[in-house]
Amino acid sequence: MAENIKKAYESVLEEEGVPFRWETHGNLWRQSPEKVLKKSNVLLFPDYLTEQIPYEFSVWVEDFIDLGGNVFIVYNCGTREDNGSYREKAVFTRLLGLNYITYNEYNSLAFQMANIRFKDQQAVDLFEIPCGKMDEEFTLTGYQYGKLSYPVAKVDINFVDNKKVYASSVYEDGKILPNTFHKKQGKGNVLFANIPLGYLKAYGSDDLLIRTFLRVFLFDISHIPYLCNTPLNKGGIVINWHIDNYREIKNINRFEKLGFLRKSLPSSFHITAGDFVNEEGDEMGFDASRHPDLIRKMMQYGAIGSHGGWAHNWFADRLVDNDLSPEEIEYYVKLNSQVLSMITHYDIKEYAAPNGVHPQPLMTRILEKLGFTCYYYPGDSGSRPNRTFSHGKMVSEKVIAFPVMPFHRMVSVQELGWADVSVDRYRKWLDGSLDYVVTNRTIFLCYSHLYDFEDNPQYIESFQDFLDRMEILKGEDKLIVKPMSYFTDFIHKMLQTKYNFILRDNLMVVELSNPQGLEGISVAIPKYLCRKPPGRGFYIEESKDYYYVNITEEVYEKNIICNLR
Repeated sequence: MAENIKKAYESVLEEEGVPFRWETHGNLWRQSPEKVLKKSNVLLFPDYLTEQIPYEFSVWVEDFIDLGGNVFIVYNCGTREDNGSYREKAVFTRLLGLNYITYNEYNSLAFQMANIRFKDQQAVDLFEIPCGKMDEEFTLTGYQYGKLSYPVAKVDINFVDNKKVYASSVYEDGKILPNTFHKKQGKGNVLFANIPLGYLKAYGSDDLLIRTFLRVFLFDISHIPYLCNTPLNKGGIVINWHIDNYREIKNINRFEKLGFLRKSLPSSFHITAGDFVNEEGDEMGFDASRHPDLIRKMMQYGAIGSHGGWAHNWFADRLVDNDLSPEEIEYYVKLNSQVLSMITHYDIKEYAAPNGVHPQPLMTRILEKLGFTCYYYPGDSGSRPNRTFSHGKMVSEKVIAFPVMPFHRMVSVQELGWADVSVDRYRKWLDGSLDYVVTNRTIFLCYSHLYDFEDNPQYIESFQDFLDRMEILKGEDKLIVKPMSYFTDFIHKMLQTKYNFILRDNLMVVELSNPQGLEGISVAIPKYLCRKPPGRGFYIEESKDYYYVNITEEVYEKNIICNLR
């Protein structure tokens, strides 16, 4: 399991553009903290990989922090003896002021399930939690599940000093104890999270927390240089319409007139091509081959993708019941995309699961075999596009998952209507999601059906205003709105970019290269370390802590030279 969790951390760090290397505690121990600090001021102790750290090593780590190092301790670090038994106290109990291994006291209750509740809106904003992933108490929620329960350790608090608590564990017995906190010590910092972040990524289909917690530690606390993972470091939105039955035949023209389809905001249209929905002969399908004119119309407003295998509910139900062999699944997905490809005259690259039924890893590996590059995904909800994991393994290096952005238990407008969500709440979620994307420079997938708005016309004006505001933000150069495949191409380009941050002769040199070219690639350079870099072929944006160098010329190699402060 540890090796799988290691791969999960590696995947997220690669996708976040973070340079890293693995070190054993023994190798660090053989060096002085001062020597290690000259190479790196950041240490991460992941869950499950670092359970068996010697007690004595904690002294070295505390010296490292006092001298200016930054340390992130996750979940069960240093909780086991060499023989595998649980310790009486965790290695970093003194440093943290709490013991996070209490097996000797609580036995089987030493590890429990708990809700994660953030302290306030400021903590939510710092940890980049989308507004649709929380309830009114700032407790983490999930699509269809409501409040989510996470594995946490039962902790004993020894003392409270200068810790800043960002989130708490709310146990089933109602007890509330610190879960995530930041502490300054000497010239350095320590962050602790009582959540198995790597395990959740590798085995729990939950990419959001490991990603946001690493971003807080690495970018907001440690201020390391890194490669940005969105085009020109801007926020992005994918508008994903699922076209799956006959009702959309008239809705496409109707909602085109209402401004839902805009050439300035190209969308992803994922179509179920068959002539039936539930059972063969019901004639309720979109029947793509009989409506090529509508598909060509949608092509003017974005990219065409495939929505399941020929018949929407029929295909989803058989996936749920395991009534289709892998060969049959492949046949129907291929049939669906071939019909669409005959009309569009291009290969279909995007996919969406009907009713969200996407059995991993089988479905994604079929998609990869058939040449798809990306897919709508109900797992990892609220997170960024990523190479998702299932059963401890990366599902695909080539096919990118686009997690849907939830509205608490719901996703589509149809679900909002069933739950009688007020127009005001819906409008606030749309506005909050746009603010989230722009502020955090992330990519957000917004999905629904046109018939959702036909059935719930009370939401039409709010969505029109949402699109209007997108156009304003796009005009202000703060937002990119493109189909799923556009962002997929960039993610692969970013992952293939080679980069080095080299300190020498009172300079930091950023070396970049990519055989596909570097246009659109961005680098974040910390202000505390460097002065604003001069040069051509890029423009610079600034935040409180970073210079963002955005490359605008199509070159294959580039060095950015910064004077150190």
